[in-house]
Amino acid sequence: MLFVVGALGELLAHTVVTLPEREQTLLLDAVILGTLVALLGVFVFGIVLPLVE
Repeated sequence: MLFVVGALGELLAHTVVTLPEREQTLLLDAVILGTLVALLGVFVFGIVLPLVE
């Protein structure tokens, strides 16, 4: 969800209005954080937890 919000926000911001640097940084951080959460979620729930069980 973070990835989608960040990516759509950046896309809409560049096509409709110009955002200040701070908001662009927040949207980029949302994209990066969303990607990391998705990758770590798969790793933790798909690999680590079955091995711990």
